[in-house]
Amino acid sequence: MSNEVKTQGFELYVIDDVSVLPAPVQTAAAMAGTGGTVAAGTYYAKITAVNAQGETIGSNEQSITTTGSTSTITWNWGVVAGATSHRIYVGTAAGAESSYFTVAAVGTYTQTTTAGTAGTVPTTNTATLSPALRKIANVTDIGEFGAQSNDIDTTNLDSTGKEYIQGLPDFGNAQIKVNLKKGDIGHKLLSKLASAGGDTRKKWAILGSGGVSVPAVSAGAYDFSAVTDRDYWSFTAGVKSFRFPVSLDQIVKATVDLKISGSVTTSLNA
Repeated sequence: MSNEVKTQGFELYVIDDVSVLPAPVQTAAAMAGTGGTVAAGTYYAKITAVNAQGETIGSNEQSITTTGSTSTITWNWGVVAGATSHRIYVGTAAGAESSYFTVAAVGTYTQTTTAGTAGTVPTTNTATLSPALRKIANVTDIGEFGAQSNDIDTTNLDSTGKEYIQGLPDFGNAQIKVNLKKGDIGHKLLSKLASAGGDTRKKWAILGSGGVSVPAVSAGAYDFSAVTDRDYWSFTAGVKSFRFPVSLDQIVKATVDLKISGSVTTSLNA
């Protein structure tokens, strides 16, 4: 049986950004004159969403005026998918919410008292989500890439000929060709990264034929878990370009250049 590395099929994966929960969107509040101990006055509120990692920034602000000394206030918002709870920050001046109430992942809360937990609305969103693993669909070709090093001249007066050592390896570009698919998240990501400029580096993995495993994002790390039944190449790269022709009556084929940063991890298992 031949032991050559074959590419009857391959797949390309990328670890997408660590994203965050969005802040809730609050709708109009309502009040009742009985059932609580909220004194007469005007009250302001912002809502946040909470998950295991942290808390979002505040929602848009709503306000309502109560009368008497036995009022209740019902605050309303859209439930944020992925939240484990919500916090309702309340105050008596716009933008000065100073205490909060915590409820489950529901979209309403009836406030019966002003005795909340002291705290102010976060200004930084810490409600992060796990990095998403994206398969780049409709890949038709992954061009040649690999290490190439510059020659470093080490010739000295004792040399009997020119002497060299190799510098740091440069893995160059991986040129990806894809048939664009309307609405595909992975293709949108490629276009977005190419247009963003700056540091767009992400972790990528190319898997060859020979097995069925797919990479997973390692728990607690921005990296792939090991794959043991397929040829496997992983690397960090930024999206240097995303180009495609506009032609009549043809499949739109895009060419994507990935500029590899650092080394390539190679595992030949198939």
